[in-house]
Amino acid sequence: MKQTSAEEFIEIWNRQKKKEGDAIQQAAPSMIPNILGKAVVTLISQNQQLTTESLINYLEDQLQRTQGNLLESWNQTALQFLKDSASPK
Repeated sequence: MKQTSAEEFIEIWNRQKKKEGDAIQQAAPSMIPNILGKAVVTLISQNQQLTTESLINYLEDQLQRTQGNLLESWNQTALQFLKDSASPK
């Protein structure tokens, strides 16, 4: 294995992490049904009324809880999808 300097190692590591982050963000739209499904099940199990507003509130709360977490981009994408689909065109 080739010996690398600390700077080279950090550069390689940063490139790899960026690729992983890009893959996570690209997967976010495919997670929308799962995230919304979880929100629906949670609201129903808490005997809350199932409305667009309650789903948005739930996702905004989840977004606060997942900052800096893998789920943050998924929750953000699902929240934006829900807001876009609920807004008048």
